[in-house]
Amino acid sequence: QTLTHLFVQCNFSKKFWIDFTTTWNCKNNMQIKLRQRDILFAFQPGKQSVLALTTVFLGQKLLHLYFWKN
Repeated sequence: QTLTHLFVQCNFSKKFWIDFTTTWNCKNNMQIKLRQRDILFAFQPGKQSVLALTTVFLGQKLLHLYFWKN
């Protein structure tokens, strides 16, 4: 099992990030589109706010906790 699989590729993670971006884009004036590298490294110079990056870090943590519980 790889970090890429845990945070990006598995069905639970895919749904999580789709739901996250849909909610984010509906509630904020800033539209984001997360790519694999954005999720894994939470870094896209000049294109994302600190709040968006912080939220990606929190999402990674939630996914990590979910996988350790199950």
